[in-house]
Amino acid sequence: MIVLTLAILLLLILLVAILIISFARFYCWLNWNINKDSQQVEMTIRVIGFKIYQNSIHLLDDKEDTSSDSNLSKKNIKLLMHFFMNEVRTEKLQADIVIGAEEPDVTAIWYGIIQSIVEIIKSRQSNNATIDCQVAANFEENILEANGVCIFSWKLRKTIHVFKQWKKKGEK
Repeated sequence: MIVLTLAILLLLILLVAILIISFARFYCWLNWNINKDSQQVEMTIRVIGFKIYQNSIHLLDDKEDTSSDSNLSKKNIKLLMHFFMNEVRTEKLQADIVIGAEEPDVTAIWYGIIQSIVEIIKSRQSNNATIDCQVAANFEENILEANGVCIFSWKLRKTIHVFKQWKKKGEK
């Protein structure tokens, strides 16, 4: 009788784990603040409400981190880009961007590029995503200011699938 109860309990735990893997999503929060004085990006990743990763990156630091291995092969970059284009869903994107260069034509080019990227993101998203990006050009001074929040998500089972593909190819 105890063995049967343990078997049923183990089966229920396995079923709950399969359901969590099938429906759970990774949520990644990116908060950024870029201006003359500070350039900082904060990233948090959560699964089922639990924080699994958090990092704050200060872009103006002179220290270079040489301990990390940044050797990405072209195949890995291609798989990663394919994953982001097809599997990642933008939940929220809010940004206020002011861009300016010393030359007005360069400012106009950067303004067009940023505005195009925003429109591409808007066109690829579902109806329930909140996308509010304000892009402004300053033709008189050299400036870059950006404040924003981006929340995107992807399914946990899709991540496992990508890891299996990398393992099949013999890459880490």
